[in-house]
Amino acid sequence: MRKRQFFATITLCALLVAGLILYMLTLKEGDDSAGQVFPVVINEVMTSNKGSVSDGMGNFPDWVEFYNPTDKPVDMGGYGLSDSLLEGAKYVFPSGAVVEPDGYLVVYCAGEALSDYHADFKLNDTEELTLLDQRGQVVTSLQLQAVESGMSLARDSAALDAMSPLKVLGRGYSIARNENGTLIASVKDAAPGERLELRLSDGSLACRVEERKCL
Repeated sequence: MRKRQFFATITLCALLVAGLILYMLTLKEGDDSAGQVFPVVINEVMTSNKGSVSDGMGNFPDWVEFYNPTDKPVDMGGYGLSDSLLEGAKYVFPSGAVVEPDGYLVVYCAGEALSDYHADFKLNDTEELTLLDQRGQVVTSLQLQAVESGMSLARDSAALDAMSPLKVLGRGYSIARNENGTLIASVKDAAPGERLELRLSDGSLACRVEERKCL
């Protein structure tokens, strides 16, 4: 009887010690992660995209741009995005969502999940946009505010003017799109005979490509 009690006591002590060691290791890992600063930032947001930036599918939804200022790639798989802390993550970054060094990643807040990078909620200029980690903890946030249609909120006010599509048009540039609404970023994106729309600061022009000339 005493031997059974002895072995039972030894077994119980061993389990308690093992549990304590496991708890301390878990606690240490949590402390390490808590002390790290997530490098990716909310770089730019457009809450009223009226024909300014296409999602590549012919739509012009709200969008959020993330930026990685470091020299190492950052994996955002499993992180969440939301406009309401009470509701938690409304969009979860897919596996393989990596932001390259000095690179960008855009999520379109279209109100429906058209692709892995389309969130099924839209932005409102009175809400707070929040990036959450896999545990649901806030990594960073940005208070949205009302801006002119076609303008975006950037991390600093100087970038706001420099990066706004309307400001770019006002400096004498134009934005070209094909009949599907796809942005023409290179002469290789348009074929002879194709119809294009050129958007200027005060309107738009319907054009047809006669010839391609590469620099």
